[in-house]
Amino acid sequence: ALQEQKSVIDNYIEALDSMESSLKLHYELGLVPRSDYLKVSVKRNEAVLNRTEINNMIDIASMNLAIITGREIDRPLRAVWRSNLNSALSFGDISADFTNRGELKILDKQLNIAVLNKKVTQGEYLPQLGFSAGYSYYYSPDIVTGMWSPTIGFALKIPIFNGFQRHHKLNMSKIEISKQQLKIEQKRDEISLEVAKAVRDLTFAQERIEVAKNSLEQASESLSEVVISYENGINTITDLLNAQADNRQAQVALLKAQTDLKVAYSFYLKAIGSL
Repeated sequence: ALQEQKSVIDNYIEALDSMESSLKLHYELGLVPRSDYLKVSVKRNEAVLNRTEINNMIDIASMNLAIITGREIDRPLRAVWRSNLNSALSFGDISADFTNRGELKILDKQLNIAVLNKKVTQGEYLPQLGFSAGYSYYYSPDIVTGMWSPTIGFALKIPIFNGFQRHHKLNMSKIEISKQQLKIEQKRDEISLEVAKAVRDLTFAQERIEVAKNSLEQASESLSEVVISYENGINTITDLLNAQADNRQAQVALLKAQTDLKVAYSFYLKAIGSL
């Protein structure tokens, strides 16, 4: 956004330079008062100062991004601007489905673990039947020449009395399952609110794009009318400078609306788990 603002103000300064040169020539010829020439000079100085501030902001933003990404701070950096951003998004792309959120997947797995733990606990206190089979080989010099001996064994374990241990463990397992289910419901409600806010912000950002476009169109049309009127001696230099400033502000407002839309879309993707 700062890079695009710098481009806008560069064009603005270029227009003021041309106007300043023209008014200086007209002033020297005695066709316009010195005040008109000075007004343009003042506006140009303000624009140059604004460009200096934007350059400093670009440097700071580049340094901050370099720190976050691990780049060298003094390495040149330029953001890629996608001018078709506003047309790439539509209301049909907006969905409130957040089943891809990683937190929900983790909580679902934790719930499955709690259910399995309950089954394991139940299994510990059920009758258990064990079976084993094997072969043994006996050999003793001068006594036994060598023989195989099969062995088969059975074991049956029937819990008769375990106090309240089984009841306590099963209750704890049920409580753990309930806790996990409650966590899932709470997280779903929390994410649902987050998604609703993200959708609302995204919708509002899309609406701002249209408003900013209309404002820029009107400002551009107004500037054209003022230029014609000024050349015909109807409007003053102040009117022309104000119209140019309004046009520049409308361009900056559209750029901000476009970047805000990108940010809102990123938060929306994060909310539904698709970022």
